[in-house]
Amino acid sequence: MTAHSETPASRQKPRARATRGFRAPLAFLLASSLLLAGARAEPVSATASLSSNVTVVGAPVVLTITVNGARGADAPRSISVDDLDIRYAGESTQIKMRNFQMTALVTHSYRVVPRGTGEFTIPAQNIIVGNDRLRTNPVTLTVRPRSGGSARATSPGQPDAADEPATLDDLARADLIVPKDSAYVGEAVPIELRFYFDGSTDFQARSGPELPSEGFTLEPFPQPRQEETTEKGRRFSLVTFQSVITPVKAGDLELGPAAMDVTAAIRRARPNLQHLADSFFNDPFFNRSFSGFTTNEELTIRSGVQKLTVKPLPTAGQPENFGGSVGQFDITADADAKKVSIGDPVTMKVTISGRGNFDRMDAPEIEPGAGWRSYPPSGTFVKDDTLGVSGAKTFAYQLVPTDRTDKLPAVSFSYFDPAKEKYVTVGTKELPIVVTGTPLAAASPAPPAGATPAPTASPAEPDPTDILGLATDLGATGQSFTPLYRRPEFLYGQALPGLALLGLLALGGYRRWSSDTTARRDAALRTRRARVLSTLQKRGLPRAEFYAEAVRALQLETARRTGAAPETLHEPDVRGSADLDPETDTALGRIFAAHNEAAYSGETSDVATETIERDEAIRAVKRFIDSHA
Repeated sequence: MTAHSETPASRQKPRARATRGFRAPLAFLLASSLLLAGARAEPVSATASLSSNVTVVGAPVVLTITVNGARGADAPRSISVDDLDIRYAGESTQIKMRNFQMTALVTHSYRVVPRGTGEFTIPAQNIIVGNDRLRTNPVTLTVRPRSGGSARATSPGQPDAADEPATLDDLARADLIVPKDSAYVGEAVPIELRFYFDGSTDFQARSGPELPSEGFTLEPFPQPRQEETTEKGRRFSLVTFQSVITPVKAGDLELGPAAMDVTAAIRRARPNLQHLADSFFNDPFFNRSFSGFTTNEELTIRSGVQKLTVKPLPTAGQPENFGGSVGQFDITADADAKKVSIGDPVTMKVTISGRGNFDRMDAPEIEPGAGWRSYPPSGTFVKDDTLGVSGAKTFAYQLVPTDRTDKLPAVSFSYFDPAKEKYVTVGTKELPIVVTGTPLAAASPAPPAGATPAPTASPAEPDPTDILGLATDLGATGQSFTPLYRRPEFLYGQALPGLALLGLLALGGYRRWSSDTTARRDAALRTRRARVLSTLQKRGLPRAEFYAEAVRALQLETARRTGAAPETLHEPDVRGSADLDPETDTALGRIFAAHNEAAYSGETSDVATETIERDEAIRAVKRFIDSHA
């Protein structure tokens, strides 16, 4: 086995390479330690300064608090001065080298936006550095009124006008657009809110737009419309909100100002780092946070105020059926049937179309006249625009005929036209219809108490002692010699008893079958009627369901006596099926009227029937059943 030996040179080569690999960072760390030790030895101080001591209303300046000789310092996050909006913008740390002496600087920046004119003093601020408390010097800012042009505040070492908008108006603005300066009470007026945002700045809405509107009703803002626009060579994002205002009182009213809270990402310029002598400390690792950055500012965008003269609606010439509709409208009507029976409902739809305050439009009143019973309608609105100012509103009336007639009632509608400044009445024509069936007969009046009915006359019996008249026809007197058993009448007479017996047997069987079928049907109707009566006894039953069950009980009892199908029986059939006393007959009329109102009316309600009204209805149903017993 041969042993190999290494020379000292060969053994030292790897170590030399390793030493050269660590030499540069060791030197850097040693230099940094020495320099920072020198920085710590420098006295610590805090000073405050403004980027400009003179500005105009709305033009921001930068307040800087610089702490020398410290790598960390705590400064206040909020500073309060009347008529100055001071917002904290951020913190930065710098390393400054001068004559091979390292100094650490901590800078706290604030954005100051003046809201009023005058001379303002920003007081001295407390700065915490470790266990030490420092105090800055106060600074003074002079604010002048804005001129007609766009004012900008600049100073040496600060960004020029192209780097940062100087006023709030340069970032965003709001316009309130009202198309007219006068209107009538109740008139729907479309409006627009237009918000312009600087295209080079990122904005985020913190809340929706707000519009003070005392004396008006304001519809909620729908989804806004967004688009790009250019003004004087600058690009803006335009956000448009639309709505409708309706004056509720007369006088000179003010609308606005509109306002919206937003957060703006405002660009900041890179600080002047020329004082850093060593290019090593200009490396992006140390400087990357200062090469251009943004700060989030909370802003409120406000519009101007718009004035509107509101006139009251005239009282002269106001129709009796005027319900408050203001605009321009037309009216049409149609029915879903041309032929019905008494007691069957007819749906008549009345459509009012045009432009105006549909949200305040009430259903036109119908005067049904003789032969009809009407109920409150239901209404549906279909808009033709996003604001609901233009469209058509349809009212569905349920009409129930109580007598034969050949026409549906006409409908009239009155509104105020603000363009013509007068009232207008429009109406529909009477629609043709055929109504069949038996009219509901009026209840016979009860005889007065104590009255004795007059006896009915009967024909007088002839006197047996009277002489009778002479007989003028003696009938046939012929005789026949044919034997009796051969005569046809004798043979027919023998067959008749057998036929009669067969007929009696068949009739008995039919009667038994018919009686069984009638009994089964009667039992089934009685069972259904008993279930309905049991349902009527439940407390808290909704009104519509209660009266539907009451009418069903009346139909079942009438069907049991008449043999008709219960579903085909209407009010005249029920009330005419028995000889009712006036009290019961009137109560049944109220039951059918309440049932129709709950079934056909557009007014929905789940309120339970009052106890007294319900108990009276139940007693009337039972009296009707007892009248058939």
